[in-house]
Amino acid sequence: DYDVDSFHWLNEEKTNLLNDNRSSEKPLLINGPPGVGKSHISFIWADQRAFKNAGAKWIPVQDGEGGKNDFIRKDVRDKNPVKAMFMTLNRNLIEQQNKRIKQYYQGSINPLNWQTVDIETYLQDMCKIIGIKWKKLEYSKFEEAFHENRIKQRNNSLLNEVRKKSIPALWLEYQVNFIDLDGVKKETDSYRGGRSDLFTTDEKDHMEAFAKYCQSEFTKYLSIPEIAGVISNRILEIENSDSRRDKERILTMKSDILVLDEVQDLTSPMLSLLLLMHKGELGSIFMCGDDEQTLLFSPFDWKNTFQKINAFFHEKSQIYPSSWQLKRLLAPKWKSAASDDLNNLLVVERNVEPIVDFIADSWNTSISQLVRPDSEPTTGAGAVKAGKKAKNKGEVLDKTGQMYGVYQRKIDSTSLIQLCKDISGSTQDAAVVFPDEILRDYFYEELAKEGIDLPLYT
Repeated sequence: DYDVDSFHWLNEEKTNLLNDNRSSEKPLLINGPPGVGKSHISFIWADQRAFKNAGAKWIPVQDGEGGKNDFIRKDVRDKNPVKAMFMTLNRNLIEQQNKRIKQYYQGSINPLNWQTVDIETYLQDMCKIIGIKWKKLEYSKFEEAFHENRIKQRNNSLLNEVRKKSIPALWLEYQVNFIDLDGVKKETDSYRGGRSDLFTTDEKDHMEAFAKYCQSEFTKYLSIPEIAGVISNRILEIENSDSRRDKERILTMKSDILVLDEVQDLTSPMLSLLLLMHKGELGSIFMCGDDEQTLLFSPFDWKNTFQKINAFFHEKSQIYPSSWQLKRLLAPKWKSAASDDLNNLLVVERNVEPIVDFIADSWNTSISQLVRPDSEPTTGAGAVKAGKKAKNKGEVLDKTGQMYGVYQRKIDSTSLIQLCKDISGSTQDAAVVFPDEILRDYFYEELAKEGIDLPLYT
């Protein structure tokens, strides 16, 4: 019933998704590229869950000051205090989400105790509560260990071959495949015989060299997935002990409603911990991510990640057979949920239609040719389409005569730099797209000389 320009307005795709899952007893899993509104609908979903948990019919917030149904929202808040946690590794999203939540409830009653938390800070707080000292393995420390000069000093030909891989790729391999379900560095034989997203089947000796080097260099250091595993095991010990004091202390860190954003940034030990720390219903879990966000064309794999989560819960249930939390966390059958219950969003509202179409076309003629060359995309960036609000923006801009869309120019260097100056000095929200990285990087340098800061893409 909202006007299309209202912050509270949702398109049909998102409305149907929320309606279909309003009473669901399963976690809500959402996949989609940037711009489809994953984070936006998370707090609307959480608002609905607050009403469900209170046994009340959902009353949407109203535009303007002083909602006529605020007494109902106040009643839900006062009778059933609920802690909703929005969690992500991306600290930039925390402030954005705080602003969105504030804007959503402007002039209305918020029935939830919202906590927006970056996961690294959460882990640090957990360590303090349960008495764990964490010497963190930072990326800078990892990068230093794999510096070419440092590797050469080892005089190891296999290690030299390992170093031919990029350091970001080695870092990803370390976190995703070298760290096991428990958040522990794998033994060499176990890692060598397992899955790798970086090394081929002919590079088992390289895997062994990588494992031995990491074990020797980072003995005293723990990455984020590793400390998550340590905390999970300590939590399970506490939950299955008679220590009432420790149980009460960790209770302050638990969620009634849980939103995990940018799931593709989280490894299985991190997800396992955050799920262990959720005390609300399984249907009060919301996870969203983008399986096309890649590093060196290694897409995030929902199935593989969820299979590891399931294996962790199953393994721990053998150690703690009476654990109520582990029994219920095994109920969703996470691996099949990643196939059967994953909702893919496609409709983009935050940009005008020609740019949405251009992004899909660019994806289909470049990236998808490398990662999915034999199939027409039905999900992800290659299948996005403009929604009602996006089209409405174009109509408004047509009336004002303002330029929008995508313009192709055959242009020389001098004219391009002048054009970029004009854009930079105007109120236009614009970017320049180049056909390759060499040209893009060249103009980064040229524009920097002129003091021009403009988004340059390929």
